[in-house]
Amino acid sequence: MKYIHPMEIASKIMTLIDLSNEQLVIVSPYANFKKWDKMKACLKRAIERGVQIEFYIRDNAETDMGQFAELGIRPIRKENLHAKLYYNEQYGIVTSQNMIRYSDDYSIDIGYETESKEELSQLEDFRKRYLHNGLTNSKVGMESVEPAQQPQENISSAKMNLDQDAVNEIYDSLSKHYPMCSFNRASTYVFSGNLFELVDVMVGSSFIIKFRHNEQLLNQLEGIDLASYSHALIKSVDTEHKSNSYVDFTPAVPVTTKQLIQVYNDLIKDIRPIITRTVEAMPRSKFRLW
Repeated sequence: MKYIHPMEIASKIMTLIDLSNEQLVIVSPYANFKKWDKMKACLKRAIERGVQIEFYIRDNAETDMGQFAELGIRPIRKENLHAKLYYNEQYGIVTSQNMIRYSDDYSIDIGYETESKEELSQLEDFRKRYLHNGLTNSKVGMESVEPAQQPQENISSAKMNLDQDAVNEIYDSLSKHYPMCSFNRASTYVFSGNLFELVDVMVGSSFIIKFRHNEQLLNQLEGIDLASYSHALIKSVDTEHKSNSYVDFTPAVPVTTKQLIQVYNDLIKDIRPIITRTVEAMPRSKFRLW
């Protein structure tokens, strides 16, 4: 491995994020990049390129979840996490530095960059052995992840993390049904900024809608009748964030990936006219995008 000077660690991490094209794994027990514009810009560009991101944080850390929601990232909480590492499909960085602006400005950290495929493979082996395979002791966002069952088809529920095959199926279905919209794959969900006007969506084990606080739109979304759906959905609303509201639709019981796609397509058909009518009825200046 190649030594990284303490003053260069953060910039090296940003370069690593910018050079990612397929996969990005971030293991940072403590994360605070809310006001770190350069780091946020790197993460945002990676998302826009369709890079699959896995972001691991410590389970009991006091973390501002709004910084993740702003970018459409759902971090995975991990018990007893202390390791810090960052890698893409080409190379990785092992360091003592968390993704915290204060650490970049004031802490004295050490870091090393991989120089071979073998060294990179060791980081991937670490993830698989201690992080990914240990999802029974992890949480996605604020939801527990329970042990996966072994059915013949992919199973999805509010308390399960979708595997990559399921995410790919969702991505393919959305791209086929809505070819004029843009979709990006993350590690556990599909993101779109234009499936609905002025609204972001994250489609995975839950269907999450993000928009600037707007009482009229919120009331319309809360009023959706879910009784007629082929599979029961649980609706939850989060308005505690400073600028944005979130409406979350989650299957009440485990369903197959195909069933998940079907119920989400039904949901999209109901949501689209609601958002269109709401947006048309309000002055555009009062409902700006972020």
